[in-house]
Amino acid sequence: MGLFDKLKNNKKNSLADPSTKSFRDYPFCDSSFRQRVEICWNEFVKEEAVLRQLIDTKAEPDRVSAELHKLLSPAFKDTYAEVGYNGEKYDLILNLEGDWSRLFSGVYFRNKAPREVLEYWNIIVGRRSNGQAIDKFQIVMGENSVCASDICLWTEWENGHADLLVYCENMLPLIKGNINAAYNLLYILLDQAVGELAEMKFIANIKFIDEPLDRPSISLHELMDDVVSNQQMTKEQLLDTNSYIDLYSAYHMNPDGASKDGTRFDIISGSTRLLSLVNDYYGERSYAVDSLLDDGIVAGYLFYPLDAIESDSKGTQILDLRDAITEELEQSLPDSFMFVGGATGVNFGYIDFVAWDLRDVLEQVPKVAEKHGLRWLSFRSYKRGAESYTVI
Repeated sequence: MGLFDKLKNNKKNSLADPSTKSFRDYPFCDSSFRQRVEICWNEFVKEEAVLRQLIDTKAEPDRVSAELHKLLSPAFKDTYAEVGYNGEKYDLILNLEGDWSRLFSGVYFRNKAPREVLEYWNIIVGRRSNGQAIDKFQIVMGENSVCASDICLWTEWENGHADLLVYCENMLPLIKGNINAAYNLLYILLDQAVGELAEMKFIANIKFIDEPLDRPSISLHELMDDVVSNQQMTKEQLLDTNSYIDLYSAYHMNPDGASKDGTRFDIISGSTRLLSLVNDYYGERSYAVDSLLDDGIVAGYLFYPLDAIESDSKGTQILDLRDAITEELEQSLPDSFMFVGGATGVNFGYIDFVAWDLRDVLEQVPKVAEKHGLRWLSFRSYKRGAESYTVI
């Protein structure tokens, strides 16, 4: 019996016996995201003309939303998306709603769009900026009407992130009556100003103020120039979805050399492009892992011993080994495996990944590990308390 089938059996047992670990402790999915995306696009091709007609006839938003949910639900448990027509093609926008993991699954989904779909549709991940046109943007929420041009901003930059102070006279009643609604409204406007990805990446904290500050403010349409200037990047880079996929964050830890079970406490340093996984793990949360698993995506890591590497160039050899294993998995499993980071510990090397199809990954990993002469290699879900499974 293969490792994937063992995981499947563990899942069945956990459901049958409440005293065992819960379903989410075993990263098995009845249908992988790879499979779900394929099914979703096949159905989308057959039915998307109905959605285009609803847009053309300016149908009620609820009808459009229901049709959109029907078309996307084979791939995504929860549908966060918008549609529209830009004068040339139809736009399908996959919103992130503050969840970085949705960026990765959204890009995978976009990249699998068939030619028949792309003939009519742009597939966009993250709300796009409206540039200077944001000044004409208006939101009505109940009795509150707010224009983007009514908002004054002050930015305070530190370590590559900005805190925003926000003053808007027209929003004061909403701020005092329903602060959560006020924040939701503002985040929509910020997405329209700089794009959803830039807002998530570079805006750290937001605070509403009752009176304007006694120094020059900037408008929402000037916020993009402010971000570009402070990040020393172009507007094209700021709006490029792929550039966010390739952003890595480095981290360092005080390692516990006595850690012998691969639970990531022996780590000296690492890097990741999905920081929410790392933060959740050490914060004993599982939001990112569970959110991915809802769509058939498994976030996990491989770990293996480093004690066999003994030389003056040990650091280089450790990185070379990780790179070689990762490269072979990416090349052999382009539709099933995505490397998201790695770490070096006192005792173990770590490879962090998301599996679009875990079965494919677990079938391929032993071949790659044996090729590189690893004494053993284990797999674990990216979740505190999850069990380890020896692959070889």
